[in-house]
Amino acid sequence: MKLLILTPCELSKARAAVTRIQKPPGAISQMWAGFTHHVQPERLAQISKTIPKVLIVTGDQDHLVRPSNSAYLKKCMPEAEYIVWKDTGHVVCTQHVGRFNALLERVFLEGEARLKGGQVVD
Repeated sequence: MKLLILTPCELSKARAAVTRIQKPPGAISQMWAGFTHHVQPERLAQISKTIPKVLIVTGDQDHLVRPSNSAYLKKCMPEAEYIVWKDTGHVVCTQHVGRFNALLERVFLEGEARLKGGQVVD
C-alpha cells in the first residue's frame, strides 16, 4: 500500500473539492456558538475524571483561541494531557500532519487501554 502524503495546502484543496461551501448563516452561527460557549470549572473537572483520555493541544501562535484558554482548560482538567507546540497556530492538524496523527493514535490507544483496564472513574 502506498502512503499518500499531502502538504497542508494540498490537503485543504482536496477537502474543499469535496466539501459543500458553508452558507453565511451557518458560518455566523458556528462563530457565535464558539464565542458564547462556556462550561463551568466543576463540569470540566467531571469530564476530565470520567473520560478515559483527554488531550488539550494548542499552538503557541494561535490567534483564534488564546493559548491561555487552553492552559485554563488544563487547570480545570488536571487529568488531561496538555501539549503546546512551538511556532504553531490554530490549525495544528494541518501544520503538523504526521506529528498530529501520531499523537492521536497514541492518545486513542491510551484511552482504549484505560477503558479495558477499568481505570475510568464515574
